[in-house]
Amino acid sequence: MRTVWQHEIVTYYGLEAHRFSNASETLVVVPALSGRAMFYGTQAGPNLLYERLEELALLTQPNPTQVWHNYGGYKCWLAPQEQTGWPPDPGVDGAPFAAQLTQIKTGYRLDLQGPASARFGIRIRLSYRLDNEAGLTVLQGFENISDEVVEWSAWDVTQVSAPGNVLMPKGTVYTFPDFGYTPPLKTIDAFYRVEITGQPPEFKLGVQNLPATQTHQLIFQPTHSNVQLIKTFDIAPNQNYPHANPVEVYNCHIMPYGEIELNSPLVRLQPGELYQFQVKWSIGGS
Repeated sequence: MRTVWQHEIVTYYGLEAHRFSNASETLVVVPALSGRAMFYGTQAGPNLLYERLEELALLTQPNPTQVWHNYGGYKCWLAPQEQTGWPPDPGVDGAPFAAQLTQIKTGYRLDLQGPASARFGIRIRLSYRLDNEAGLTVLQGFENISDEVVEWSAWDVTQVSAPGNVLMPKGTVYTFPDFGYTPPLKTIDAFYRVEITGQPPEFKLGVQNLPATQTHQLIFQPTHSNVQLIKTFDIAPNQNYPHANPVEVYNCHIMPYGEIELNSPLVRLQPGELYQFQVKWSIGGS
């Protein structure tokens, strides 16, 4: 049985945030930053999520001329991105989310929902489940708020601090043609290991053809730490994924971060329907 989760309201760069912790994990979620998780790690650190301090410092001095802000952390977007365009719609990323905290028998549940995105016919819905026995589970997805059928993938985008190593489950590696670079990959047991550096060359990889008959993990470990961020997920059988990739990894070439990303299958929702994709978070290493 896991250590009991504790909860407190804290201030994060001037914003109200929810801090959950037990003996081995700490999670900080900021509803005003589109429900982002901005800290996940041990209480002693390091923070396994990237924080873009330059942007966070502007929260008390907003810049109305800037269209989109990259704060870092974990967020839920929509995929495929070529259909959403750039910059992200404020109803998907950038607006405050409504939050409701519920204390349950075995821990806590923090439910968040974004504003309606008329452009895409959805609102983002997030739920952080903190269970004393099952640990931390994140449900991410969207609700169809339109009068028509919508089809999207829930896209888990988690920024992590570079340098570090990512362990991707072994499958067929896909190199995104817009970047055109495949970094060196090393095989370690059931994984490919790729280094993210936060320096050139920029690249993005996908992993295809993962079997639905087993549970998979995507793992990040900073270079100077033994602590790991582990994301555990399942593959939906016989379903289509954006670019056929359930897993994607990105290396930024101008800022010290990379991204570990998970796609849900493409889901068609009728008006009023809700879909959420489940990913379990945990900390490994020592």
